[in-house]
Amino acid sequence: MRFVTLLLLIGTISLAGCGDNSTNSVTPPASVSGVLTLPADATGEYMYVIIDNDAVASNGHVKKITKSCGPGTYVSYSFDEVPAGTYYVQAAVYTTNSAAHDLSTGDYRGYYGGTGLIAPAEANAVVPNTGSATFNFTLNVIP
Repeated sequence: MRFVTLLLLIGTISLAGCGDNSTNSVTPPASVSGVLTLPADATGEYMYVIIDNDAVASNGHVKKITKSCGPGTYVSYSFDEVPAGTYYVQAAVYTTNSAAHDLSTGDYRGYYGGTGLIAPAEANAVVPNTGSATFNFTLNVIP
């Protein structure tokens, strides 16, 4: 019995050094940030920025942040851990209504790479596998 126990102990010790001693580092997904230019000061107003596979904000999204605008006509935003891909990035500021309602006349809206209030024809915000991407764009007043 002692002999079997000794053999098991020696086997366990010899196998303890077998294994992959390399360091497995996981690279985090990319971060996305940018600055929105507003048509006028919107201090304290509710806003959102969405990263999405399509230009429709109401049917789900990849990432979304909501916050209140600070003073001035520039608002910064950032996202962590955004999956690699090509997306639409859009933003809106509710200046005339609460966020519980649809955007309306006087609110601000814009798309990265869009023209005025019109989304680009195709997704154009390329997020790499790692690192960072910056998407600055201007919001316009909804007529």
